[in-house]
Amino acid sequence: MNKKIWIIVAVIILGGIVWLGLSKNKVPVTNEPVKIGSIMPLTGDFAFFGGEILKGEQIAIDEAKKDGWNVELISEDDQSKPTGSVNSANKLVRVDKVDVVLTAILQEVKPMTGIFAEGTTPLLATWDSNEYIKTAGKNIFSIGFSTESAGDKMAEYAYNKLKLRNVAVIGAQDEWSNIISTAFVKKFTSLGGKIVMNEQVLPNLKEFRTQIAKIKNLKADGLYAPLFPTTIAPLLKQMKELGLKTTFMTADSFSIDELEASNGASEGIYFSNLYADDIKGLEAKYLQKYWKESGASVFVSFGYNGVKTALEAIRISKSKNISVSEAMRQVDIAGTDSRIKMDGKQYSEKLERLYQVQGKEFVEVK
Repeated sequence: MNKKIWIIVAVIILGGIVWLGLSKNKVPVTNEPVKIGSIMPLTGDFAFFGGEILKGEQIAIDEAKKDGWNVELISEDDQSKPTGSVNSANKLVRVDKVDVVLTAILQEVKPMTGIFAEGTTPLLATWDSNEYIKTAGKNIFSIGFSTESAGDKMAEYAYNKLKLRNVAVIGAQDEWSNIISTAFVKKFTSLGGKIVMNEQVLPNLKEFRTQIAKIKNLKADGLYAPLFPTTIAPLLKQMKELGLKTTFMTADSFSIDELEASNGASEGIYFSNLYADDIKGLEAKYLQKYWKESGASVFVSFGYNGVKTALEAIRISKSKNISVSEAMRQVDIAGTDSRIKMDGKQYSEKLERLYQVQGKEFVEVK
């Protein structure tokens, strides 16, 4: 083998070594400044959740800097308001000129879609995934939990496992609640079940005696109520007071706070919920950085995985000389609890699990 061939072989081997190193997302392609924008509800009704997501982002940013990334996180508070989301997106995209923008839920994504319609800056939802987000535009992406699938899964469990046949539905006048309620109704009726009542109420309603009377009169054997936090506990307590013993099902808005506020009325109910597996490492990082335990690790993982996904898209973009939006479709990395693999699509979604309240425990049901 002559000298020229040896040089070519060496270059190929070296290139392969470099590529393997980069593919683990440990070494950045360039030292050029990278900007990641974050739009979270840091004040308002969802402030706690937004704050925990932001902390997960900050942990991932710290790690990236240690790995050699010249990266900056620019955080904006949308105040849990559509106008706040729009103003934040305009600033991050047109003034700060960030490479990627991270956000959380559908209610934030929807008012911002027009801003991301042009150009190549991707918007990545880290909590929600649904049909709207999947089709909102070429630069809109998601690594969150499927809203429709949560409704489908509860409907299948209600019909096949709980043997319910006549179910009432109470949803909130809200986009998320409407999406998950519609999915439940469609799936339950397709299986042969009957929806005997389907009503939407104000998101902050806490008086349900009228609806409870209707459900008793209709002799419904189940009630599906994907309502907002602070409204589920009053409904459960009023059901108990009025003697409505029908099987109760709800969604991921149910939490330990609702359990405690219901004063025992939530025993035996079913709900779909988010989850985070194998995140002891992330919890340890959180404790080291913030000197306390999170108590909401799944939300911390949203932010952490969001930054990791964004950095991988930026790495692919620079190594292949393609747009960050195009590169996002090629992301394939290990998340904190499951693989994040776009596989040419604009989403890598997860499916919620079903739980039953047993005492003060949330027990997964299959």
